[in-house]
Amino acid sequence: NDLRAMAIAGLTALRSADDSEDIYIPDSRDPQLSFRVAWFITDLVLRQTLLGLRSEAERLRQLNAFLPEYIARVRRTNHVKKVAPRNGHGMIKLGDSHAG
Repeated sequence: NDLRAMAIAGLTALRSADDSEDIYIPDSRDPQLSFRVAWFITDLVLRQTLLGLRSEAERLRQLNAFLPEYIARVRRTNHVKKVAPRNGHGMIKLGDSHAG
C-alpha cells in the first residue's frame, strides 16, 4: 500500500534527520502502523488528531501530509543545537578565552 510505504519512508527520513537510534522502523503490515509512526512524533496536535480518526488509511494520510514539514523542523532544531554553542560563524565556542 502506498500510504504505508510513504509513512515508513517518512519515519526513515525522520530517523535520519533526528540522528536518533531510538527510532525504530515498524513492520509496514502492522494494522496500527499510524500509531507506531506517531509514537516518535512529539507534536501533540497531530497525536490528538490521529486519535480522533477511526480509519487507519485516514490516519496514514494525515501523517504523510504532516511529516515533511515536521522533518524540516527537526532538521532546523538540530542544526541550531549544533551551532548555538559557537559564536555563529566559526568553530570558536562562546566564552573561549583562547580565541584570538
